[in-house]
Amino acid sequence: VIIAQAILTFYGSTCLYKTIQLLTGKESAAHIGMLLFLFSFPIQSWVVTLFSDTFFVALIVIALYLTVKQKTKVEFAIWISLLIVLIFARPPGIFLSITYLLYFLSEKSYFKKKQLPIVSTVAFFLVITSLFILPVSTNDYIKPVASGAIIIDQPYYNIPQFDTIDKSNMLSAYDYLYDKYGSVHIISLYLKKLVSFFTLTRPYYSNLHNSVMTIHYFLYVLSIMGFFMMPKKRGKYILLISILLLANLTAITFNEW
Repeated sequence: VIIAQAILTFYGSTCLYKTIQLLTGKESAAHIGMLLFLFSFPIQSWVVTLFSDTFFVALIVIALYLTVKQKTKVEFAIWISLLIVLIFARPPGIFLSITYLLYFLSEKSYFKKKQLPIVSTVAFFLVITSLFILPVSTNDYIKPVASGAIIIDQPYYNIPQFDTIDKSNMLSAYDYLYDKYGSVHIISLYLKKLVSFFTLTRPYYSNLHNSVMTIHYFLYVLSIMGFFMMPKKRGKYILLISILLLANLTAITFNEW
């Protein structure tokens, strides 16, 4: 399994190389991006510890590459299949799939420039609304939100005052938080979770682990530089919107350990 994950990660790195080349037109930046991806500590640790993150991250990168490139009919069919798999692989996948699809439709001029923001806003509003009202496992998803957890650090959250039926929705968790603590507390939680999305260190990591992860903050600097290097505005949009959507998804739910 480790070998399969290593192969998948390497293939994902080649897709990242090609994606950076397409978006920036700079081969040197593409080489640097590929190497940083391959030798990134989180990526390496996911591969050897058999975390599903390896598959999900590789899937994101491969789907992104197929999104920004000119596709043959076979590649188009593969791309659509990957978007569907991405939706079911992890909850954030649906946001990325919609972003990739809207980018493609925009590139093919299915929408006028003035229409795209409206279509995008409606699409993501419907998804986020569904996120709040659809019933899911209370113990796995809703109780951590109702507990006000920033980062999930335990398998079970005991909240006696909160409804403990097998399935409930996130709206019920926010109703509980509002009744118990008020709107200011909810806003505070949102901001703390938003910050946690970009925080690489953890209080329960070892000093060595946190030191290694602190070095990775330099990648943020390189990412910002790369963002401004991209000549295509739509290339900037797809990356910025993807990051903001994932950050906000964490901010309204919770950050995984």
